Amino acid sequence: MMDTKNKSFHDLKIIALSSVGGIIEFYDFSIFILLSPYIAQNFFTGSEFLRLMETYSIFAIGYIARPIGGTILAHFGDKRGRKTIFLLSIFSMAFATLFIGLIPNYNSIGVLAPILLIITRFVQGFALGAEIPGAFTFVYEHMPPTKKFLGIAIIISGIYFGIALGSFISMLVGNFFSTIQIESFGWRIPFIFGGFLAFVGFFMRFGMTEPPEFAALKKEGGTHKVPLFEVVKNHKLSFLIGVVLTTAFGTVMVFFYSLLPSYLITKFNYDHLRAFRISTYNTLSLALLLIILGFICTRGKNKLFTMLSISMLAIVGCSALVMYSIIEMNSSNLLFYLLLLSIFVAVGNPAYNLAITELFPIKIRYSGVATTLNVANAIVGGATPLAITWLSYKMATPFAPAYYIAVICIAGVIAALLIPIHMKNCAKKGSL
Repeated sequence: MMDTKNKSFHDLKIIALSSVGGIIEFYDFSIFILLSPYIAQNFFTGSEFLRLMETYSIFAIGYIARPIGGTILAHFGDKRGRKTIFLLSIFSMAFATLFIGLIPNYNSIGVLAPILLIITRFVQGFALGAEIPGAFTFVYEHMPPTKKFLGIAIIISGIYFGIALGSFISMLVGNFFSTIQIESFGWRIPFIFGGFLAFVGFFMRFGMTEPPEFAALKKEGGTHKVPLFEVVKNHKLSFLIGVVLTTAFGTVMVFFYSLLPSYLITKFNYDHLRAFRISTYNTLSLALLLIILGFICTRGKNKLFTMLSISMLAIVGCSALVMYSIIEMNSSNLLFYLLLLSIFVAVGNPAYNLAITELFPIKIRYSGVATTLNVANAIVGGATPLAITWLSYKMATPFAPAYYIAVICIAGVIAALLIPIHMKNCAKKGSL
């Protein structure tokens, strides 16, 4: 039996090791986008536009691979064990990220260069499909009730620190090397660095142990033959509630933490430096707030669902204030309202991921969480930019994104209010 001090250290170690994969993958996400012009020059021929389009198409392959990887690897995570898949996912990401930095260019090996790039992007996406759901599942099953919210908050925070780290490393490369040097070899350095970082995480994860409850279940032979079939057959409402919640928060995340610089530049003529400074401030603020509020917020079931509902309603109001300050071209107000928005996102984001993890019983938890998150994120990633662009054109108002987000978040509030009723019914049936 561990004493309190050793137990706290053990919990912190579990959280830290579970967060590594998210940091690495979103670090890679960041550097691939930032260095895409150099990747395009090294792997493709033709006009600059065509090379960039081919590079972004390969980037998108990672998103296509996520649901495939999440479904297959989560199946084995529920059958064979969380730790095995956790090791496999980070090893795959480490190998693929390092390999991107080592692939010879088009001039050296011809068409084989982009083919190898496609394969590595697919492997990265395949692994990520199981990495984040696996991290949520692993932390949820290891942590005591009072630390579950904190654990998931830190995993999500790691994602945004990964994006910030990618921006920082890319900036260093730009500062230390000339444009010609970056085109020649400098663009490879962030990928090689990320690959070695991921391998360090892989070897550190060897010391992790299976969650006790799952280890006991596996020993007794209590796992499902095909966990995904059980999710689809008997947990359809849990899946639908999870998809709606993920879509709501995913829409907010995509617009305010990914698309915002582009929106500021194209719609309101912000200069690039100003737009990306605002974006960097926004991302780092959220990453820090997730950790701070993770420590502050407790994990009582009633409080969890209350936090979830209130945060989504508050996001609706904050979205309108952000859009208003953008229209007014008032940077001070914009930064303040983005900070206010991030406070509610930092409460709601861990809350909804924790709620989704609780919706599925231990026998199918990995598969349930992975399927829910990957299906919803596939919808969000494709629909949000298109929907906001189309609405902005049709409605001829800069408030169009706020209207869209309001409708999605209200659907999320309804889903959040259904969770305690649904879980009570599941408990009566013995399906949780």
